[in-house]
Amino acid sequence: MSETVTKNPAPNKQNFSILAKVAPVGIFRTDAQGNCIYVNERWCKLAGMSASEALGEGWGRALHPEDRERVFTEWYQAAENRTAFHSEVRFQRPDGVVSWLLSSAEAELDAEGQVLGYVGTVTDISEIKAAELARLQTEDKLARSKAEFESMFNAIPDGVLFADTERRIIMSNPAAQKMFGYSDAELTSNTTEMLYLNKRDFIDQGKRRFSTEREPEQDPYEVQYKRKDGSTFWTETIGTQVKDVNGNIIGFIGLFRDISERKKTEEALQESQKMLQLVLNSIPVRVFWKDRECVYLGCNQHFARDAGLEFPEQIIGKNDFELSWREHAELYRADDQQVMQDDVSKLNYEEPQTSPDGTPLWLRTSKLPLKDLDGNIFGIMGVYEDITERKRAEKGIHESEQRLAEAQRMAHIGNWELDLVTDELLWSEEVYRIFEIDPRKVRITHENFFDAIHPDDLEQLNAAFAESVKNKIPYNIEHR
Repeated sequence: MSETVTKNPAPNKQNFSILAKVAPVGIFRTDAQGNCIYVNERWCKLAGMSASEALGEGWGRALHPEDRERVFTEWYQAAENRTAFHSEVRFQRPDGVVSWLLSSAEAELDAEGQVLGYVGTVTDISEIKAAELARLQTEDKLARSKAEFESMFNAIPDGVLFADTERRIIMSNPAAQKMFGYSDAELTSNTTEMLYLNKRDFIDQGKRRFSTEREPEQDPYEVQYKRKDGSTFWTETIGTQVKDVNGNIIGFIGLFRDISERKKTEEALQESQKMLQLVLNSIPVRVFWKDRECVYLGCNQHFARDAGLEFPEQIIGKNDFELSWREHAELYRADDQQVMQDDVSKLNYEEPQTSPDGTPLWLRTSKLPLKDLDGNIFGIMGVYEDITERKRAEKGIHESEQRLAEAQRMAHIGNWELDLVTDELLWSEEVYRIFEIDPRKVRITHENFFDAIHPDDLEQLNAAFAESVKNKIPYNIEHR
């Protein structure tokens, strides 16, 4: 039994001592001023100190440092006012163990009603406080999870509806409300039948996707709905069951994406396909398109003829290794794959080709990636024109320019051109040689041309040039 100290023994001291020994709570007594005069063994165990250490104000050392000032204030205020004391406090034992306690005390009166002291108890409520803390943490976690879910749910750009097992709407996001034209209150508790354009779709999809009696189909489906104002629209919808942690079906979820514009585009595309083929066959350039494996999906009539085919449909399923330009097939495929991989068009570049009769040709080609309605690349489209004749002409011009340059070099005669709008000056190679200027080191301009003129000839040359420009007449002058 722990040390017991009393200054004013109570009449039933023996009974009190027995009770204090067996009680599952800590018991303490104080004098009229609130100074401790007795603690039982349970109190000592909770506080981690001896009974003698608890005497007077020593009991205060058992209090948690953060609670000490508050509890002292409450305790002495209760003693001064002769009122009961009740407070939740923390004890911190010397070994660092902290426990939560409910401390209560009542005044002990003599026969004349004078306060002799106080008798109180401390009850360990650590488990209760831990459970309360766990509950608060759980509630906080649930509140955060709910807030996060609602934020995500409301931020989804597609319409989303939750419904119970009877397909009555219990929750809708802002996108769904906007899509159907109803407020959340107008949707809630109504069945989704109110949204379907045709009742047979409501029944059919209920059997296939919104049934509690079978596993639902998971693939998206297209269906028409109606808005509050009566207008209709197409959606791509995904619907499935919602189950609890035990696997029981508790409702359904549906996600709706408005595809009205896509449907219009598809219809317009179908209507224009024939017209497009007519246009492709009429334009003077070659057009073709391939899949991601570089296999032809189609072409226009001009391309088919270049490939030695009678009809465009004959190109479908072929690749470049099967056509007359097979020697260039690796080059073509490398360009195709680069365009699809980088998602970047390759425009107006020159490449060789071989005709069915073996004639070498030159093409100016452009290729760009082909994408589906979702933006996924599924192939490439290419166009080209035959520039063989232009290449021959360019070669002839180049050869002529070379012969002219050789003639100028032999005759020691050069020629130059000046663009009066851009002030761009062009010299032939022989002019550079005459002025002994290296074209690789100096970019000749109208200004530095005059820098090369002898100072004594500069005024005369300037006057002749100005008159030529003014009167649009040639000039002939000798200068240094």
